[in-house]
Amino acid sequence: MLSISGNDVGFGNLAKACLLGVISGCDGYIQAAQQKVADAGEPAQTFYNTLKQVYERILDHSTEPGTSLIVTGYTEFFNEYSSLCNTKKFVTGNAASRLLTQDLRATLNVITRRLNNKIKQAVQEIHNDFSTRTPRRNAFFYDINEQYVTHRFCDFDENGNQRTRWKGDAWIHSLWTKDINPDGTVVDFETNPQGAVDLRTVDTNNCASWASDEDEREALCGLAKFVQANPSISGPSDEDNNSNWIITARNPKQAFHPKSIGHHVSQLRSR
Repeated sequence: MLSISGNDVGFGNLAKACLLGVISGCDGYIQAAQQKVADAGEPAQTFYNTLKQVYERILDHSTEPGTSLIVTGYTEFFNEYSSLCNTKKFVTGNAASRLLTQDLRATLNVITRRLNNKIKQAVQEIHNDFSTRTPRRNAFFYDINEQYVTHRFCDFDENGNQRTRWKGDAWIHSLWTKDINPDGTVVDFETNPQGAVDLRTVDTNNCASWASDEDEREALCGLAKFVQANPSISGPSDEDNNSNWIITARNPKQAFHPKSIGHHVSQLRSR
């Protein structure tokens, strides 16, 4: 099972600029992503061709008859119809972090939907090609989006009631939300502080020493600079009882990725 192309479209930059507010250029990153998932244009065609090339190389390396490549789409991050999050931010107090208005949520969701359509189309083309070769190989698209209905940021619950824990109850990680196991139990990251990062004491001139991934490093270093420049602002305390600015090692790497329960449901439904 494979999930790629989110970084190519710029999900990382969208999160850093629009949701966390640690880099500038939110509108520009939105426009760039929209161009790549558009129906026409050079950025869209280049992106689409790259997708097909990746899938083709993977199947080219397999000579086993009947090999199947399963490519998953992406979930929409938000319920775009709820009014609860119109005054919410992922980083309270940060003027550069956008309010989660219905317009912004809808804009980001549309990018995801169009990306899924691109992936599905590319997978189908590759399947049509390899299913006629010898040995026969297959490619299938698996849409995970429906399983996240009522489990996105700013969502309603199964009974149609607005969730008060607009981040914590989602099956998608935020920087400070805790994981949810497949059985529904909540994992308390604070009981496992190995590799924890206190944004108030980070040397922002040497961020490379505590985050190897470029997106992770830029996000956390940007947050550390914001926190240290605004010492009177407390950490996110509206959910999960984390009233400080300590982030555990697991949080930043999984931000805006599915929680364990989301992965579990995907595996069950793809069988």
